[in-house]
Amino acid sequence: MDDIEKKLDPEHGLAEVRLSGRIQMYDTDRLEEALNELVESDHMRLIIDMTAVTYICSSALGVLIAAKRKVMKHEGEIRLVVSRGEIFELLKVTMLDKLFRVYMSLEDARQSIAH
Repeated sequence: MDDIEKKLDPEHGLAEVRLSGRIQMYDTDRLEEALNELVESDHMRLIIDMTAVTYICSSALGVLIAAKRKVMKHEGEIRLVVSRGEIFELLKVTMLDKLFRVYMSLEDARQSIAH
């Protein structure tokens, strides 16, 4: 996985996280740490931009699920942005498209989380 880029809006408890590249098992600790850090600093509304992700392993999907559970305890929410067909198909096959709201563009995700 390439760098994890974060854009924070602490006033509204919002954070955008941009992931890119191949997210493999050895990346999951770093991903989990980054998401936990955001939740612990009261960023309960997360937009995870996965438009540049080319592969994501099942362990990383587990990290996303765990983060979703944490923010839900505080009435927070996570939105995923996915534009690659194979990543979206993976979310459908694993039924994670039922757990997460998935958007094709960052702008659509931003608008949805603002309301």
